[in-house]
Amino acid sequence: MIATYGRPRQLAACLEAVSGLDYPRDRFEVIVVDDGGPEPVAPAAEPHQDRLRIRVERTARGGPGAARNAGARLADGELLAFIDDDCLPEPGWLLGLAEVHRVSPTHALGGLTLNALDGNPFSETTQLLNDVLYDHYNTDGHNEFYFAANNMAVPAEGFRAMEGFKVDLPNLEDRDLCERWAARGYGMSFAPGAVVQHAHEFTLRGFAVQHFSYGRGAHALSRDRALRTGKAERPEVGLHVEFVRRALRRGARGPLLAALVLISQAAYVVGFLGQRWRGWPTPWQAQR
Repeated sequence: MIATYGRPRQLAACLEAVSGLDYPRDRFEVIVVDDGGPEPVAPAAEPHQDRLRIRVERTARGGPGAARNAGARLADGELLAFIDDDCLPEPGWLLGLAEVHRVSPTHALGGLTLNALDGNPFSETTQLLNDVLYDHYNTDGHNEFYFAANNMAVPAEGFRAMEGFKVDLPNLEDRDLCERWAARGYGMSFAPGAVVQHAHEFTLRGFAVQHFSYGRGAHALSRDRALRTGKAERPEVGLHVEFVRRALRRGARGPLLAALVLISQAAYVVGFLGQRWRGWPTPWQAQR
């Protein structure tokens, strides 16, 4: 399942990679949800109609969570596999998810996501931050607490029982889903064979904006978590220190990556505090 917004070129590359999956074509369907983008994405899907069971649905803009939920409502399978339009699954991606699903059929699954743009320092830093988060929240492969939605699969029955992703979060709807999934006592397992190459061509501005958005989402998430658990959230200072420490281990590129980590964390804090003080609507909420 692919939620997309305004990136037909990236979507075409993603679908080309999906067409090369080493998995029986009659065992999966591809659902593309166009989240009200500025131009239709159906033309990007047309070249793959003869190789894939593919369906394109266009919705009013509601954000990535709403787009993924719309796709889930259309799906017939027992396992919902999510990937982003700027990601390229390796041939064994679905097979890697299916193998773990057979062993743990009620578990949410997360695969291995790698940076496909080694020459882009912003993309490299994004990968570094994600690696630290996975190491922090996921410990032994079978008691996981966080998977990113660009490489995630969930049993359809459990996903629908939870009413899917929250649609009013500025970002981090995947982390929220994982927390609610774990709170229900559902299991989560890592699928190391499910490998995705993340090919997001970040610029400095895009990098800062994304982490600003993460900060906004973190505030909304911490608010909801406090309501759910009755406990106020404390900043995870050690996690932020580890971001910088891990960057500095990258040899000659370490200082640059550490500087970008600091930029990302500054943008995150501004987003977090701004959301607390101002309560900005998301772009899709502002359009309603």
